[in-house]
Formats: sequence, structure tokens, C-alpha cells
Amino acid sequence: MRSHLRRLGPLSLAMVLIVGLAPSVGAADADVSSTAMVAAERHALDLTNRRRLDNGLIRLRLDTRLTELARERAQYMAQTGEFSHVQSNGTTVFDMISSSSIRWYAAGEIIAWNTAGPLDYSAEFAVQGWMGSPSHRAIVLSGDYNYAGFGVAIAADGTRYWAGVYLRGPDRTAPWTRAGTWSKVNLDRTYARVTIRWSGGDTRL
Repeated sequence: MRSHLRRLGPLSLAMVLIVGLAPSVGAADADVSSTAMVAAERHALDLTNRRRLDNGLIRLRLDTRLTELARERAQYMAQTGEFSHVQSNGTTVFDMISSSSIRWYAAGEIIAWNTAGPLDYSAEFAVQGWMGSPSHRAIVLSGDYNYAGFGVAIAADGTRYWAGVYLRGPDRTAPWTRAGTWSKVNLDRTYARVTIRWSGGDTRL
């Protein structure tokens, strides 16, 4: 589903979902550590970036604000069982982005669920499913976004719910410089030639 609206310039919206991604591999442990959840979310981002690099695209940068929103979306689905881009009160991730005072020009959301056991495998299964669907693949490999965040939540029955939030926003990465070397050559008593070497750049987003 795609729609467009204008708010301080064109904003592009995209939402796609995958239903019933994985075969049942057994219910999850109820006690999954928060560390394992965070690692799985980062794994999902790493996997999607690997696909992007394989297709000649730049990496998406992690935006922890988007991670928080993705977690909220995943937790909502896990708690309610509502596998949808629109929550029961009509809220979408785009509403959540705007209410968080995040400046954005384009945004997209992909969601998935599976019953894969280990969280890292669940992340791999979700990304594999997204890449196998043309509409999901279009978001994963889109040049419209420069930041992303993934969230995962586990329902009481062990189902893993995933949400990925993509965003095109202002470049929040700072340029970098590396100190170099300098040398001075005395040409005569009136002046000297000084050479300074340094390196620097700015991450392409």
C-alpha cells in the first residue's frame, strides 16, 4: 500500500506486511533476556544492510528513535494479536514518528511474524521472507531511506512479531577528520614553505 501527503514538503509513506512467515518450530521461552532481544534487532538491521550492499546500495544507519518505535509496534502486535499496520485506535507508525517530533521526508514500515525458536534465526527468517516478497524487497532495497530501526516482541504463545521502520531524514552523522603531518622548508631568510597533510570526509547517506 502506498500513499502520499504533503507536510513541510513531500512525505512518502509505504507499508507492507507478511502473514504467516514461518512454520512452527516450537514455542519460545518466556524468559528471553533484553540483551538477546537487542542483539536480534541489530542482527535484522545487519542482515538487511548486507542485502543492500550486495545490490550496490549504501548501509542504513541505526536510529535508536526508530528502534523504540519499532519495538512499540511489535509489542502492540504481540499483546493484542492484531497483525496490522493500523492499530485499533487508528494510529499508524507515521503518526508515531510525527508525534515523536522526528523530522522526516519519507518513511516506511514492514512487519512480520514467525514461530522460529532462537531469536537470531527468527530475524533471519523475517528478513528472508521480506526479501522474497517484491513489495517488501522494494522497501528493504529502496534508495529513499537513510535510517532504520527494528523491533521484536514475543507473544504469550511464543510467536515472534517483527517491525522495521525506515526513514529518510536529515543527515545526523558528523564529518570526520584525521590529523596528518606537517613539514617546513626554509627557502631563504625571508620566508619558509610549510606543508600540512590531513584527511577527512563525510559519510554518504
